[in-house]
Amino acid sequence: MNRRIYLQTERIGFSSWTAADTALAQELLAEKDIAAALGAQAPGNEDAAPDADAWLNGELAYGDAHGVQLWPIFALESGSFLGACGLHLDRNGDYELTFAVLPQWRGQGYAAEAMDAVIRYAFFELKAPRVFAAHHPHNSAAQKLMQELGFLVIGEEPHGVLPWPTYVVSSPTAPADAPGMTR
Repeated sequence: MNRRIYLQTERIGFSSWTAADTALAQELLAEKDIAAALGAQAPGNEDAAPDADAWLNGELAYGDAHGVQLWPIFALESGSFLGACGLHLDRNGDYELTFAVLPQWRGQGYAAEAMDAVIRYAFFELKAPRVFAAHHPHNSAAQKLMQELGFLVIGEEPHGVLPWPTYVVSSPTAPADAPGMTR
């Protein structure tokens, strides 16, 4: 693999997006469920192809401004592009975890492995007291994954037409009564 790996698990390498990654962004956003979840699909215009260049430029700018992004993830053994997993800051300044695994890689534990690595990064490198996450209400696999990773349901957030369940997981080093446990 000819990419710089910034974070690594047993099977996954996390890189940063580059301006040359339009084809990867197109592959990711070609999946309608992923494009909608990442806000790359124009509401009310689900048949139009997402603008991969605009989305990619947004992630590049976000990474430059905040030091985090939805990082592209790769299988270390084969170099295959798996999807993306990373952090953004929510409106309260807390980190929100987002993940998107391409369909051909789902069901193989990559999402759990990537999410666990990003959560640990948030807690131990960024010193975040908590990490939030949300998922489409009909995504039962994501719901199960959130629970397995120790997330607790704290409510719902508006996201397009449907409210999405919202979760939080607290750092093992954060006090139990840390402020901001609700949104």
